Amino acid sequence: FNSCTNLKSVVIPEGVFEVGENAFSICISLESVTLPSTITVVASELFKGCESLKSIVIPAGVERIGSSSFMGCYSLSEITLNEGLTEIGYDAFNGCTGLKNVDIPNSVTEILNSALKPTKKIFGLIFLI
Repeated sequence: FNSCTNLKSVVIPEGVFEVGENAFSICISLESVTLPSTITVVASELFKGCESLKSIVIPAGVERIGSSSFMGCYSLSEITLNEGLTEIGYDAFNGCTGLKNVDIPNSVTEILNSALKPTKKIFGLIFLI
């Protein structure tokens, strides 16, 4: 589905553990995504350049958000990160200028370089303890 410019919504079914890198990159019209509770990794560059994506809920089963997973998702204004997540990869949310607040669960032990850069409008990072 990479570069599928007319794709507006994606529902990945339960039972899927991982979706490959770049699977939905540059789907510029993609507005909504539903990830299954069975997914364990958000692959690198999975939604890179999906500039119409507004929000994302990362299920509790996800342990790692790969590098550049949501890079350049300019409209992304809300992300929900759940307990169980341990790593936020390089550039994961780089260029997500719509983000204002990010709640980081206590389970996160690594936030790699530029994971939230540049998100000029972020007013607060909240570490949930």
